Amino acid sequence: MLRSLPLSLGLLLPSLTLAQVPNGGFETWMDNNGIQDPQGWITLNETGSFFGLELAAQGMPGAVGTSYLELTTGQVEGLGVIPSMAFAGTVTEDDVIDGFPFAQRPEALVGQLKYAPVGEDVASILVALTRWDAGSDSRIAVASGTLFVEDNTADWSSFTIPLDYLDGTMPDTASITILASSGNGAAAGTVFGIDDLQFTGGLTSIDERQGTDPLVLLPNPADQQVQVLARTPLQYIEVLAADGRCVRTLRTNSSHSTLDLTGMAPGGYVVRTMTSDGTWHSKRLLKH
Repeated sequence: MLRSLPLSLGLLLPSLTLAQVPNGGFETWMDNNGIQDPQGWITLNETGSFFGLELAAQGMPGAVGTSYLELTTGQVEGLGVIPSMAFAGTVTEDDVIDGFPFAQRPEALVGQLKYAPVGEDVASILVALTRWDAGSDSRIAVASGTLFVEDNTADWSSFTIPLDYLDGTMPDTASITILASSGNGAAAGTVFGIDDLQFTGGLTSIDERQGTDPLVLLPNPADQQVQVLARTPLQYIEVLAADGRCVRTLRTNSSHSTLDLTGMAPGGYVVRTMTSDGTWHSKRLLKH
């Protein structure tokens, strides 16, 4: 099963030529001290090599072209399961992981995938468009989209991740995070294949009608922190475990809050928020 966020972007300009995902077809690979990685992407191969694991590999043939990205979740005795991941971007001179320059407003990210999960594993792809805000000295979310993949997909299958826009500004950076395993179902041996990533469609201006999603979580899946982004100011945020217990609360008066997930066990949760007018909204969150 493929599940993505809804699309509501207003007027589109199909003829707009978009900048594309660097090495989105995974045709170019580079040698990094004896380790092969797709150019323009960050993987866990360097870490995995210490334990004899190849977490990201060049699969052949691709859905389109010669090769594709194959992510395999591994396991190390004493450390447990290591979910394989790939991130489109670079590491700066200050050892900060950053996305790639992107100053357009696409409709969606499309591509090809195949998935061989072990047990109840779930793969995910997260897309985020952001911009740097000098006034707050922080990075602001402009749009996001998430796809969860649950079912075994032996043959290549097309997917679309619609982007939901939070405001009318132009992004300056895009990031794409691909996880072979998410949440507490992560299992060694799960394999996730990805190919032919492209942005598609384009908005006519930066002030067209916005998406209707009242609540966005970035990133999702998350590790230690998650950004809670709403269209109107919030009063209250709570996190509910699978059994309904409230495991985290936060009072706020902002439409952009940071929720600390430190100490929470990996797995599925529900984030509920109450706006200033007393309206409740909820969104599923995966913590890894």
